[in-house]
Amino acid sequence: MLVMPQDIIDAPTSHGVYPMHRGCIVLYSTSQETIARPVFAASPTLVHVRAGEKKIRSFATGEDAHARAGDVLLIAPGVHAMTELLASSSEYSSTVICLETELVTSVISRVQRPPSTLPPSSLERFEPDTYLRAILASLPLTLTSAPFERSIELKLEELILGVAGTPQGARVFAEIESTTKIQDDTRFKLVMERNYHAPLFLQDYAKLIGVSVPTFKRTFTRLYDESPGKWLIRRRLALAASLLETPSVNVTQACYECGFNDLSNFIRSFKRTYNTTPKQYQRTHRSSSAGP
Repeated sequence: MLVMPQDIIDAPTSHGVYPMHRGCIVLYSTSQETIARPVFAASPTLVHVRAGEKKIRSFATGEDAHARAGDVLLIAPGVHAMTELLASSSEYSSTVICLETELVTSVISRVQRPPSTLPPSSLERFEPDTYLRAILASLPLTLTSAPFERSIELKLEELILGVAGTPQGARVFAEIESTTKIQDDTRFKLVMERNYHAPLFLQDYAKLIGVSVPTFKRTFTRLYDESPGKWLIRRRLALAASLLETPSVNVTQACYECGFNDLSNFIRSFKRTYNTTPKQYQRTHRSSSAGP
């Protein structure tokens, strides 16, 4: 699974990388299409598609979006399935702007915004207005010519304010704000309930919650009275069993939809728990649901 921003910073196709104290900007391009690749966004992320198309679906909420060249995607921290499609020039390129969560909440807390009647959202696509297009167009010059890092941070703050003024940006920022205000234990459980079926390892959940792996394990055992490994397998297998009772879902789809990365491991775990293979379980439950 790709982790943003770390993995795209190290990618050979990233030809411009600008890490900062409160964020990171990466000029990214590739000549290979990717289909539904799991991506862990560790912080609020803005993607400005320059060429090609990008599709994204949230594992936590099921929300999806489809951005074409010129569009902007705003993504809350979490796990998403991302697809990158090449343009006619056989290239996909984008500017990826990863923002520190504290920077986002600090900036938007300083401005008065009308209350939104729309619910929070974990991801949104929108076409930038003239003001936002001007900010995005000025980024390359700012990155290469600004004498101080603070100049770039001010540009990021300007960008955050511009995005916050859009209905789509307001929805995603509302999601980020609401999540940061939740008490620690409640937020911990919310993250696990929303993402237990994502293809994550324990260290990924720890990052998503913002704690070390040992702290994650201790907190999890205290809250659930069960080890995280056992809990995840139990919840994922229960979801898989439910999916297998759906006529349109096959065994392979159920395996990857519930967070397993290996089909053989999924089949062994399923058989150990349900005393039957996923295929046999599927046949039994579909025939019983069909009736006499």
